Formats: sequence, C-alpha cells, structure tokens
Amino acid sequence: MDVILRLFPIKYTKLNSNDNSKFGSVVDSGYNLYDVSNITPQLKYLIKDDIIKGVTYSSLTPYLCKAIQELSAAVLQLEIELGL
Repeated sequence: MDVILRLFPIKYTKLNSNDNSKFGSVVDSGYNLYDVSNITPQLKYLIKDDIIKGVTYSSLTPYLCKAIQELSAAVLQLEIELGL
C-alpha cells in the first residue's frame, strides 16, 4: 500500500507524436515519471536513448492488488471489532 499512497495522479498535455507539437494533442492523466521511478524503480519503463520516456502501467497491477488486499483486511478487522 505504501507504493500506491506515494503516487499522485497528474493531468498533462500529450503532444502530437508525429512532430511533438500541440496540434492534435490531448489532455491525459498519469503519474510524474520522476516520482514513479524514484518510488518504484523495479517497474517496467519505456526507455529511449537511455532516458525514461514512460512507464508500463500494467506493472502497477501487483501493487494495486496488494493495496486492495491490505484494505480488505483492515475493513474485516474493523467489522470484527465492531461486531458487524
């Protein structure tokens, strides 16, 4: 859960992939690559010319599953304590 709690979603303008211009660009959401690479260097990254260009978001799935498991266990414990 620690990894998930340290990620902060952002919105950014994805530039046109043909010429890196704003013409044809779209607003997208994701994570700051610098933050992600410092928090979880073991994720799969898209690298070009030895520079991180993106993250493979599917590599976050195990962290999301673990966070859900931890939250479920916490809810179950609270339900037991409250007699629900």
